Amino acid sequence: MEILKKYIAPWALINEDIPIHVEWISDKNHEIEIILPENFGFSKFFNVVDIEIIKENHVIIHKIIKQGSIAICIKAREKYSDWLTKLPIMIRFINNQDTIELVLTANIYRPVVTIEFIPKSIIVDKLIKTEGPIQLKFKLNGIGNVSFKPELGATGTFKVEKQSMFTEVVKKILSDLNEGIENQHKNEMSVDVSDELVDEFVDMFMHFNENKDEIYPFKGESLDEFIEVIKSIPEEKFTEMMLGYIQTFFSETLIELMNRFPSDHVEISNSLQNISVKPTVEKVTYCLRYKDALDNEYEPLEGDISVIHNTAEDDFFNIPLSIEIIPDIETDFTVLEVEK
Repeated sequence: MEILKKYIAPWALINEDIPIHVEWISDKNHEIEIILPENFGFSKFFNVVDIEIIKENHVIIHKIIKQGSIAICIKAREKYSDWLTKLPIMIRFINNQDTIELVLTANIYRPVVTIEFIPKSIIVDKLIKTEGPIQLKFKLNGIGNVSFKPELGATGTFKVEKQSMFTEVVKKILSDLNEGIENQHKNEMSVDVSDELVDEFVDMFMHFNENKDEIYPFKGESLDEFIEVIKSIPEEKFTEMMLGYIQTFFSETLIELMNRFPSDHVEISNSLQNISVKPTVEKVTYCLRYKDALDNEYEPLEGDISVIHNTAEDDFFNIPLSIEIIPDIETDFTVLEVEK
């Protein structure tokens, strides 16, 4: 018997299918025994008609449809502690004369987040308003798409305000757009816009409006109708509506980019949040939750920071916090090289 080809997916997340494919040539029929690591399981079999299930991670294939090849999918079900765990997949070809063993390696990866820097205490006084946000830094080890959900609290009365990146970006665009329009009127300049660009602009707004009729009433099919609709919008609502349109555009564009380049993406790498506390608050609490691209959630990082009040104010006092996720640049990704 000779193994012609062997393949296993180079890496996988927990609960993600790991395809395995083996081709061989032989003048004898073989039973095929497959033994997976503990907490692994089989999800799919191809070219197989008779399977004996010994355990969830152990099967014997007595008969295949077409001799010379087999394909299966397996899954890891355990959340390992390291960002990369290498585990053996044992495949045995058995007949009366001999047994041939083939060992493949499953690379199971996950995001691992550790604390890089958390202050032991926060001093609440007038300087906190001018020194910039207080840094809470975490280090990310691993690859792939990771999303984070920071949560703040306090041992007492508090309020939390989150800052939206989309909102800030759109406000900047609208500000620049408004300034450009004002300059155009001052200089009585005209802008040369191609018909193609106008059509793309109108189509974009129509596309974003398809499922938002109750919020955005625009149904125009031409530039003239679009202009009439814009003119009919009350001035006090115009900015709000434009903010919604452009925010949708940026949201959908970023999501598309995330899906196209998942290995380069980390969601919410820097989050600005404000927590307002009363003088009776002695501790600010934090909790950083995170999950991978398959929505596998991992153990959160939790803790608290002492609050020292050096102010006579009796009302809420604002504490700006910056929650930063830093990729570990020392991670050795060469361990993910594909087996030949």
